[in-house]
Amino acid sequence: MGKAQGNQNFAASQDQNAVNAKNAQSSYTAAESELGKYGAENPYVQGGQFQTSQNQQFADTAAGGAQSTAQAIQGAGVRSGQNPAAGIAAAEQVSQANQRNMTSSENQATQQRLQGEAGYNAKPEEMQAGLYGQSGEQATKDLGTGAEVAVGSKWHLM
Repeated sequence: MGKAQGNQNFAASQDQNAVNAKNAQSSYTAAESELGKYGAENPYVQGGQFQTSQNQQFADTAAGGAQSTAQAIQGAGVRSGQNPAAGIAAAEQVSQANQRNMTSSENQATQQRLQGEAGYNAKPEEMQAGLYGQSGEQATKDLGTGAEVAVGSKWHLM
């Protein structure tokens, strides 16, 4: 290989390295953006999707159970000819008991939510560390390839 050809190869490798660096930076920036979105969309934060759906389910269950019991008691009172006022009081007690049970269930769901949030928040950090590791490995490979080309060109130029 002649000096002109070696210089040409060296210049081509520099151009290719610049393209690789630009592409790597673009990919890295896109990955960083996606990690940010992932963290921002955490469904486990207080008031997030997990808590909202869980609380709605508990409230619906408690209200449905109380309403169903009230209707059953009042229906029995109408069929038997008894005073429906006693049924209203019994239905109110069932409703209060359901509210207490709902609070207990919400507390358990909050514990689950906090555990889920801790796991969710750890994931972006793990992905970030992996991203940095991949970037460092690729940069080292690119430098090694560039050095090999430079050494090869010098060797043949002498």
